[in-house]
Amino acid sequence: MEIERRRALNTDQVRALFFKELKSGRTKAQEKLLKLSQRGRVKRCRIALTEPYCYYIGPRHGRLEHLLDLNWVYVWFMAGLKT
Repeated sequence: MEIERRRALNTDQVRALFFKELKSGRTKAQEKLLKLSQRGRVKRCRIALTEPYCYYIGPRHGRLEHLLDLNWVYVWFMAGLKT
């Protein structure tokens, strides 16, 4: 699971990695991530109310915002490879 490998991803990152070709990609990502959260496969939180939910496995990373920023580099790199 990509969330396990990256330690944490937010909704927009998951959309960019797996659902960017869909017109309703953000909604699809939200639906899938919510199901994973409800089934206990991932945990979720928000850094701020204006931010998308963040999903992670295991204990919450102490510098979660920094980790998400680093993961954007990975997402942009992977998106570049797929085009």
